[in-house]
Amino acid sequence: MRTRTSIIPATFAAISTLTACSSTIPTGDWPSYPGHAQSVVDVQAFRDGPTLSFTNTSPETLGPGRLWINAAYSIDIDAVAPNASASVDLNSCRNEFGQPFRGGGFFATERPDEVVLAQIEDASGSLTGLLVATRPSGLN
Repeated sequence: MRTRTSIIPATFAAISTLTACSSTIPTGDWPSYPGHAQSVVDVQAFRDGPTLSFTNTSPETLGPGRLWINAAYSIDIDAVAPNASASVDLNSCRNEFGQPFRGGGFFATERPDEVVLAQIEDASGSLTGLLVATRPSGLN
């Protein structure tokens, strides 16, 4: 009987811990990645902590539309005219299940996700790829 009485409190403690650790994902209607063929423009996107910034050096206006990060996370952006700059808080990007991109920052508790792909989807659904500039790992 001694074993059975110690299993019940341990099971209760484990269930309580798992319930307390579960996070609630905000409800919403997030889009899924369109996955079409894309064109690429000579616009470099730079990451500085939890912010992704780029200057539209192309002759075309980019957007308005949706900025896709790593073909999974997205956020709506306004039109970016030629020679104009835009910055996006990566922590505000969500995937189709409502989960946030781990953008990092001073108070981040997890290692930030890498940005390897950035694309802008316009109203017609076509994707325009940006050139993502990364630092060598020794400089992070």
